[in-house]
This record gives sequence, structure tokens and C-alpha cells, in this order.
Amino acid sequence: MGTIQEPTPAMNGWGVEMRRESVYVSDDIAEMDGPGRFTVRGDGVSLPAEHLPALIASVELAWDHWIRHGHKESEPKEAFTVTLDGDTVVMTGVRTAPSLAYAHEEGLATVHMLEPTYAELPDLYRKLHDALGSSVGDIELPMEDDA
Repeated sequence: MGTIQEPTPAMNGWGVEMRRESVYVSDDIAEMDGPGRFTVRGDGVSLPAEHLPALIASVELAWDHWIRHGHKESEPKEAFTVTLDGDTVVMTGVRTAPSLAYAHEEGLATVHMLEPTYAELPDLYRKLHDALGSSVGDIELPMEDDA
């Protein structure tokens, strides 16, 4: 179990749980027994594009918390590919779901969260912004020197 973060208004009800080596970024569906917003695919997950701003705000909160609490920036990993396919965001990568292998083994069609490692957060953040069409160059991720 990790530490639940206080959501920002921009997260629109999404949640962030800080764990030892990774973070849970969960959707805004209160009933966790029902279908999640992330559709499991063979190569990752997809999400309706309307939820992209809340996902970006959640990833930003996780990174900010990690750096503010004295953790050093890990060697960044370019682990994600994020594309926009009509009104769907497709995320492929090493750990785009809480144990994607488990989701496949259990035959899950949807999941409620992503589980990126801290080293993957900057890459995910930038690629989500690119999919949204906003410039990451205009947005600074808080880095350890800024803490």
C-alpha cells in the first residue's frame, strides 16, 4: 500500500497513489468492481481522449510529489508510445497497466489504473501532452533543482 495524494481540481476526480517504485494513476470511476476507463489491448491500453487532461494532471501531481519529497530524478526511461486514434488515446509501453500481464492472464477487458515507474513519468507526461496537442516546452516539470 502506498500514500494517497490529495487530488487537484484539474484531475477531475482521478487518483494518485505513490508506491515504492511506481505510482498508481487511477480513473475517476468510484465503483472499482465495474469496468475501468482503460481498455486492455495486446500492446498496452487505450483511453477515451476526453479523459486526457485529467490523466496529464494526475501524472504531473505524481512527479511533483516525488521530487518535492527529496527523491532524485531517476535515469529517464523512454518507455511509452502515445498516439491519438480518433477520440481514443492509445498508450503502449513496458508498464502501461497495473501488471498488464496479470490483466491478460485474467482476461480483463478494462483496468482502472496505469502503473508507471518514477523513471517513466517524464516520458509519459511529455507524450501525453504531445497527444493533447499542447507544447511541453511551455510547461516545466518540477525537477530536483527546483524543489
